[in-house]
Amino acid sequence: MDYRNTNSYFHKKIERILDSFVRRQLARSKNNERGFDYIDKLVQSTFEDRINKFSNNPWFSIAKDINNLIGRRKEFYEKHALKRILSNEALELFSSVDKPEEYKRFLAFLGILNGVNESFYNYQLNWKYTELLYKGNELASFTLKTIPGGIEGLDHYYELKKKIYGKASNEPSLYQTEPTTNNKNIDRVQSSILNNDEKLFLLHLTFNSKKILSQQFGIPEYARLMHLTSNAFNEDILVKEAGKNYSYLKFRAGLDMPKKETNLEFLNNLLDKLEPLKRKFPKTFHEVQYIKSQTL
Repeated sequence: MDYRNTNSYFHKKIERILDSFVRRQLARSKNNERGFDYIDKLVQSTFEDRINKFSNNPWFSIAKDINNLIGRRKEFYEKHALKRILSNEALELFSSVDKPEEYKRFLAFLGILNGVNESFYNYQLNWKYTELLYKGNELASFTLKTIPGGIEGLDHYYELKKKIYGKASNEPSLYQTEPTTNNKNIDRVQSSILNNDEKLFLLHLTFNSKKILSQQFGIPEYARLMHLTSNAFNEDILVKEAGKNYSYLKFRAGLDMPKKETNLEFLNNLLDKLEPLKRKFPKTFHEVQYIKSQTL
């Protein structure tokens, strides 16, 4: 049986539903002359509510394990990897926790779960483009799909930018979301500085990104993460064996690294610091949110 078709059908169906829903909400908000920040908060809140509800489903935990298998499918098969991993290893893993006859219903749930997660990820990734489409009244070009090469590869993105802001548009810098003209904004910038444990965890996350949601970091976000975590290691990594370097051991351990806080406290603190930067780090922010949902 081709279980891939079941999974793919529900994955694509929920993506179409969400695309249509968000598009309607944006258009309605624009017709009511609302600012983009207003509708953006509502859309993000809607996505977050949907994702949080999934955590109450009894299949949520096994879905994480099977997503990890799907992310590693190329390790098992050279051809038709997704079809085969779903028909063999994933089915076997599911059968260890539930009745095999429930597997097709589970794959529908998995397709919906991943469709919502990917749609939310793409919404955050395409956020700047969506804002320009909204302000330029060109919502017909809105999409929740992955844009090959990212929004920076679209001529339309730069055309809209020039149309709305002129030649010199003031882009927020890496450490701020708006010009730092008062102490409140300066405090907000300072709150984004990560401690070393948080930097090492993000490096661990980057290294293992394929195993978490089977999606790679885009090149711009990857470069920003490298900058944000550039001083996580000291010179001992060059002169000592890796196994004797304390920071390296923490980097390998990920969330299990020794720390003062509980895992949940650690993730909450990290999300608070990433919040002002989430437009620059949509994949990172979304994955930390996802990992937090697994610890609740």
